[in-house]
Amino acid sequence: MKRILYMPLILLLAIFFSCSKELHIEKSVPTISRIETVGAVTAVTVPSTVGFNVSVEDAVRPLSTLEIEVLINDLVVESKSIRTKGNSAKVENETIAIPFVKDMDPVEDVVVRFNSINIDGDHATKDIIIKASRPVLPSTLYYLVEGGSSIPLSNSTEDPFVYKSTEGIFESKISGKIATESPLADADFIWGKGRYESESAIVSSTGDDIEFDYTGMIVKQIIFDAQTFLIDVKGDVATKITLNPRVDAADSEMKSAVVSLKKGQFLEIIGVNMESNFNPDFFNHSASSKIYEFLGEDGDWEIIYSPRYKGLWVTRLQDEAPTNYWVVGHGFTTATIWHADYKGIGWDLDDFKQVAYARKIEDKVYQATVFISNEHDWESFEFQFYSNRTWDAVPAEFSAASIQGDKQGFSIGAPIAGKPGKSISITNAPGFVPGYYKLVLDLGQGVEKATVHITKID
Repeated sequence: MKRILYMPLILLLAIFFSCSKELHIEKSVPTISRIETVGAVTAVTVPSTVGFNVSVEDAVRPLSTLEIEVLINDLVVESKSIRTKGNSAKVENETIAIPFVKDMDPVEDVVVRFNSINIDGDHATKDIIIKASRPVLPSTLYYLVEGGSSIPLSNSTEDPFVYKSTEGIFESKISGKIATESPLADADFIWGKGRYESESAIVSSTGDDIEFDYTGMIVKQIIFDAQTFLIDVKGDVATKITLNPRVDAADSEMKSAVVSLKKGQFLEIIGVNMESNFNPDFFNHSASSKIYEFLGEDGDWEIIYSPRYKGLWVTRLQDEAPTNYWVVGHGFTTATIWHADYKGIGWDLDDFKQVAYARKIEDKVYQATVFISNEHDWESFEFQFYSNRTWDAVPAEFSAASIQGDKQGFSIGAPIAGKPGKSISITNAPGFVPGYYKLVLDLGQGVEKATVHITKID
């Protein structure tokens, strides 16, 4: 019975002495007694690696790990952890990368931080400084867009870190990488997707693409800052235009609007498939963008859209030379495709679908893009260029030599009385292929010596 009574007392004493021993364990902090760079390196050009020899000790408590961090602008950009055992450890020829990252000055103080930790979590820290120089980048970088195209970006001596494309019209959505060379395989540096929107980072050729989306905006210039790694664009927000129902006996879905426009204004026409109804005489655009640059002169214009005829007309029916010329005749339409409804229609000066507005593109030069077909009831096409929309207009005159460019299948029509070899008409000839044609009328030598340059648009 006494033996049983003594057992709890013995256990209680054992626990007491054990706790007392732990309470009296001597605390200790490791010591970093040596840090030296392999080869006595004090400066590098990034990206680079630096090797280190490090000695750490803790006379009382066993060591655990040696943590190494690289900090640029107070941000950890590289780190590694090395297992250390016992009360002393020597780490020899241990390398760590010093990368090329955003926000680096031409010469940057890079902090390499060493943190020795023992098994109790107590630690000692030492920093050393490496002078890091940015790499010298070429004067031209390349935005390599998904699909294979390349957009050159150039810098200037005034701002060598900022690279810009030439001004133009670019896609509102672009996915790709920026590189020092094209193709990627030849590039020393490649920038891909960063952590945040509009930010990039150095990546491999297989890294994620940079993506930007400026839907609703016309992108005129792409800008890349090679110091901040930020991507930006220069552009304009589009004016949205809504078309309203327009009365037309042949097309119940026809819509239109009279809009005050300025040359160079950017537009988004709501509810119109501009890709299949594009009017190149009045609009400029990028392939995937719904934003269009207006090319006409300042003023009020009527925009008319016909789903039935696949046409987008831009017109001012009151205009006349020298503001514009009118294409008048049969067997053509300003729409992008031919429609059977046109087969039996003759000459008409009042129906906008039966005339084409030839816009002035320079002094005494006018352009109209039309679909021409000889699949007419009269088995031909014929058109003339009028100075206004009346039968008393002054027409342009042509000779056989006046027809230039893709002229196969085109010839002058009936001769002018008293002017052999001259005609005011252009009609079809053997070898004609129906299609979409750009007509450029040049009156530089006067209406009696007009030329028309024809380009077939595939």
